Amino acid sequence: MRDLALLMIFLGLLVPSFFLPHVGVLTWAWIAFMNPHRETYGFAYDQPFNKMVAIATIVAWLISREPKRIPMNSTVLVVGLFALWTTLTTATALVPGHSWDLWQRNLTTVALVFVIVSVMQNRVRLHALIWVIVISIGFYGVKGGAFTIITGGQYKVLGPADTMIGDNNVVALAMVLVLPLINYLRLHTEEKWIRLALMGAGGLTIIAVIGTYSRGGLVALAALILFFILKSKEKFKFLILLPLLLIPAIFFMPEKWFGRAETISEYEEDRSFQSRIDAWTASFNLAKARPLVGGGFSAIENRRIFMAYNPSAVYTQDRGRAAHSIYFQVLGDHGFVGFGLFMMVALIGWLNARWIIARTKGREDLVWARDLSSMIQVSLFVFFVAGGALSLAYYDVYFALLAVLANLRMLVTQTVKAEAKASRSRSPMLRPRVAPAHRRKPIGPG
Repeated sequence: MRDLALLMIFLGLLVPSFFLPHVGVLTWAWIAFMNPHRETYGFAYDQPFNKMVAIATIVAWLISREPKRIPMNSTVLVVGLFALWTTLTTATALVPGHSWDLWQRNLTTVALVFVIVSVMQNRVRLHALIWVIVISIGFYGVKGGAFTIITGGQYKVLGPADTMIGDNNVVALAMVLVLPLINYLRLHTEEKWIRLALMGAGGLTIIAVIGTYSRGGLVALAALILFFILKSKEKFKFLILLPLLLIPAIFFMPEKWFGRAETISEYEEDRSFQSRIDAWTASFNLAKARPLVGGGFSAIENRRIFMAYNPSAVYTQDRGRAAHSIYFQVLGDHGFVGFGLFMMVALIGWLNARWIIARTKGREDLVWARDLSSMIQVSLFVFFVAGGALSLAYYDVYFALLAVLANLRMLVTQTVKAEAKASRSRSPMLRPRVAPAHRRKPIGPG
């Protein structure tokens, strides 16, 4: 039944995607971020919905009246360079077959970024994209929060199977990333019942993060709380309401949850943390040995590669390890050059958010852009902090938010330039006419 329902919904969105590229982008984002086919149990589970809608969107864009030129801003340029570099590192990968599979997935993410930048160029479309992100990830927040309450927190909350966010630690970070976006929608929604629904979804998502049993999720929540307090205009209300939600939720959890959370401060005795140290060491040694190209996508997940670059690992297994850090992940995968490009992408996104916030200060007509940039900046901060212990460097939602910031900057720039041009066109009528220099009478005696 789920398979049939999903197929009908997908076909209902796919048809207009061939004619309206912005509908295709929204559908593409929904399939990519939510992975709804992984919530089915039959024929739909392995269907390439993402590829089908990607093709439809690109075809619609090419035949539509939309501008065909991809805007050449700093985000597009550096993301493109990063994609080209990962192609080179994949061609020289230590485990070619595995790396090429992951390269294809990453290339789809890059294509989505380019299409977002090219098509989603006004407020309505960007707002719709934020809704898609919130619904896609918020679904697992609401579902996981309800599951945690119903089961008394006895079982871990997991993401959709066989996806980038299937692991409990990764889905925890994904859910925290979406919380600031939920707040943005709450601030810019007129209907009271929708605002209440968003507040309820945010509360359930926080409970779901706690229900993942993820220490990385707790770190992400802590980073969110710290930065959100600094950024929010409603910080005092936030300081009052947050404990009312967090304290009951935490004490609702069973004893085994507290045992897991307490190991955050027990680094030396915690096998999981030591495994991360081993993975970071292997990634760094791999980058030192191959500084330009690294080992290719997820090279250290191969046991032979992992042991070759960290033979003194404390805990050995019959398989390799995930990098457990967005920074060491990119460093080991693509060398120091790839790492530099990855960090440059992150820096550009951060600076774009700061630029937008500064340029929209005191502008009531652009308050939506300021609020959206501020909330995305909170999400980026959480990603940069909590991502230090998770392998989520190529997360499509993160790259989509960078594309949103690029378009926001473009819209703000266009608005400011249009006003400046209008002001200049009016100024000759307001200034007294000045005679040419050769016709002016001398001032003073003589």
